Amino acid sequence: MPITRPFEPPDLDQALAVFFDAFEIADTSLEAYLRARFSHLLRTDPQGAWVALDAGGNVGGVATAIRRGSLWALSVLAVAKGAQNRGAGRALFERALGYARPEDARLILSSDDPRAQRLYKHAGLRQRRAHEGKGRIDRARLPASAGVSAAGAESLGLCEEVDRIARGHARRTDLEFMIGPGGRELWVIDDRRGRGYVITGSERLFALAATTEPVARDLLRHALALAGDGDYQVSFVGEQQRWAREVFSEAGIELAPRGAIFTSGAVPRWDLFIPNPALG
Repeated sequence: MPITRPFEPPDLDQALAVFFDAFEIADTSLEAYLRARFSHLLRTDPQGAWVALDAGGNVGGVATAIRRGSLWALSVLAVAKGAQNRGAGRALFERALGYARPEDARLILSSDDPRAQRLYKHAGLRQRRAHEGKGRIDRARLPASAGVSAAGAESLGLCEEVDRIARGHARRTDLEFMIGPGGRELWVIDDRRGRGYVITGSERLFALAATTEPVARDLLRHALALAGDGDYQVSFVGEQQRWAREVFSEAGIELAPRGAIFTSGAVPRWDLFIPNPALG
């Protein structure tokens, strides 16, 4: 059985190297954001953070999990290629899962890796298919959005209320992280049609939640209209979210199957919520 121990701040560089290797990420521009994300999780949920050590005592795998109210979520499970198929992934997952309380709902946003998906199914979680939109946005084809306003920390109360309705659980600390430094923007709608928010950057959507479909459509249209000149990415769109598929089609992008959403307990269908891939 691989040796596991708590993930500590001095492990951060090695953990990042494991993440880049495991997911074959060549874009080093992501390092600052990933470093900040790991640091955030070490501050908020140190009991859910674990590493696996290789034969030389170096970090060969990493797992982080979070708890927000009555929801447990797996944030990261990554094993370096040279350490895979030796039990490290299973050992780390069991450590991270031990951070959940018996009564907690459970959530995992999974890659397409069949080994990971088998692990989550074996733990008793139900699988839902997920989709991803990725490509260059044709802004000329997008209908204008209505009622969208730029916002900041003063709107976090609104975001929390919307999360409770659309997501089922609030998570202010993660919202604060997502709208922190790094070019990410928070936009809200609060009018007679409903309420909602979207957090977006030039290359990806970080989270979207709304109380009504018209609000969700306008928030997604607004985020797509703000995309940069390269590819824009939205991950973990549920198969039931036809409204999102239609908005992407307006922008000249088709959603394609990618990844899966695993749940147990009181996790809603998320008809009007698009999660953050790492923070749910």
